[in-house]
Amino acid sequence: MVGNGSNELIELLGHVFLGPGDEVVMADPAFVVYRLVTLLFGATSVEVPLRNWTHDLPAMARAVTPRTKLVCVCSPNNPTGAAATRAQLEAWVEYARRHEAILLFDAAYEAYITQPGYPHSIYEIPGARECAIEFRSFSKSGGFTGTRCAFTVVPKTLVARDDKGERRPLHP
Repeated sequence: MVGNGSNELIELLGHVFLGPGDEVVMADPAFVVYRLVTLLFGATSVEVPLRNWTHDLPAMARAVTPRTKLVCVCSPNNPTGAAATRAQLEAWVEYARRHEAILLFDAAYEAYITQPGYPHSIYEIPGARECAIEFRSFSKSGGFTGTRCAFTVVPKTLVARDDKGERRPLHP
């Protein structure tokens, strides 16, 4: 899907996944739209502080409960710039697959990753196409300040829990 920035794309996914009583786990600080969309659909925002300006993925994983519908991973994080390593993302994908969580991977600032070992896409990790949705921005890497254009990738192999808690492909 292509949209007018990630805001509207994240809101569209809220329509698909969220309702009252659901939880969304995210780092703190995080892109404010994660919180706003969570509130818009009556879900609860579970915010896990970043430690030493790095991803505390184990603490985020401990925050996941059976009510968790989405886990937001932003790499590099906005506003801290913290990027998740390949090993951290492999652990997240393994966790999401084992616990039937959906990862929202925000890679809007991936063009600024310059160190080796830091993936630019969640789909570099085997198994991610079953559990992750990725957001990207055209405007960040091109320096189009004030111009908003983004896209998201929802793989046909993505599997999600329905309202009865049963796993099913998102694309029938």
